[in-house]
Amino acid sequence: MKLREVIDTKTGLNSRELKKQNAISYSIADFNYDLNQTFEISKSSSDDALNRITLKQGDLIVSLQDFKMAIVSQKNAGKVFSQRFLRIIPKKESNLDIRYLLFIFNQSTLIQKQIHNMLEGTVLKLIKESNILNITIQLPSLEIQAKIGSYYQLLKEFEILTQEKLTLLDKLSMELLNNLNIEK
Repeated sequence: MKLREVIDTKTGLNSRELKKQNAISYSIADFNYDLNQTFEISKSSSDDALNRITLKQGDLIVSLQDFKMAIVSQKNAGKVFSQRFLRIIPKKESNLDIRYLLFIFNQSTLIQKQIHNMLEGTVLKLIKESNILNITIQLPSLEIQAKIGSYYQLLKEFEILTQEKLTLLDKLSMELLNNLNIEK
């Protein structure tokens, strides 16, 4: 099954259009922040998703440079996305678990191989919207998708919490070392 059968896409604005908007644009740093956050999947209607240019919390977004998919966080809601990104809008009639889609897009070696074969450019590698829509995916039953997606979500949350713990431990260790009185 091709990805186009279960999703629609919306391309971001070019730089000229972004300047006209006079709004805060969604950056690669914003994307990386969203990529490393816990999943906050929106249950809101996506009726306006194909027409709006601002991001909402819970929107799915793909970086055409990094070839990863993230869920827009509350921190980045309201920002305007550029043509470096692609908003993914699941079709209403598709039986698609969003967490499963994140898993296969970000972790599946089958998807990564397809993306690698579709890359264009010599210096800056990019993937086109049409190529993303032509990615072949395997779509098991919704029940199995939900199980895989749920496990992936738990794994990502554990990874994030572990990283936060390591960061705190590192800060504490440095503080203790800096407070050691060597002259005693």
